[in-house]
Amino acid sequence: MSDWEAIHRLSGIALARKLLEGAPKDLIRRSGIDQLMRSSLDTSLQRYSDSLSPALFKNTTMAMLDLIFKTTQPGSSERFDRLFALLGDNMIGGAWSFGYRMPLLIQTTYEVLPLILEPLGLASVRFLKGMIPQLLHTLVPGEGMKPSVTMQTASLRALQHVINYGAPRMAYWSGEIVSGIAKCWVLLEDKGRDSTLSKLLGAVLKDIEKACPEIFLEHMGVIQEHDQELFAQLKSLFS
Repeated sequence: MSDWEAIHRLSGIALARKLLEGAPKDLIRRSGIDQLMRSSLDTSLQRYSDSLSPALFKNTTMAMLDLIFKTTQPGSSERFDRLFALLGDNMIGGAWSFGYRMPLLIQTTYEVLPLILEPLGLASVRFLKGMIPQLLHTLVPGEGMKPSVTMQTASLRALQHVINYGAPRMAYWSGEIVSGIAKCWVLLEDKGRDSTLSKLLGAVLKDIEKACPEIFLEHMGVIQEHDQELFAQLKSLFS
């Protein structure tokens, strides 16, 4: 798993996952295998410029989750600490900060993000400040950057999970999310709308409405005051 060549790392990670399937938990911890695996997997999560970086990040994340679930107790501080490190250090502070020039890598992180959010549950709210702006930036990239429908689709699907697990805190973030959805809709109008993307935009609006209905209506009311046509189009997405 520590080989310089990414292709060999992938093979090692696949073997490590097989080992974790059958080996007793106590043996993995007592022998120190868990520490060796964790150290090696950490280095694989820091490979941002290789052509195989997307596959490496995906498989390493799944292997790291296997290791966490195998060697920690559900609900324990140790399990949460390791999940926090995987999301905060390896994804937000790692791939999103240093791998931004690799669109396929970023897309991969969006695809595996729900796998980390599920065991964290409500505890994931501590990372909303890092997750929501990143996902919305993908929906409406900066000037001169060409939006990718595939990336936007992955972003919206990940955003749904972020909203659902962090529902108690969505009142604070709902305005930013509704604004991002509206900007993305306008952007799609300029380049031609994708049906799958349109449905996902509507699904995200429904999730926000469910999480904080009163605040959501306030945000939609602001849009209605400034642009009746845009309001009607957005409303048609989730009504």
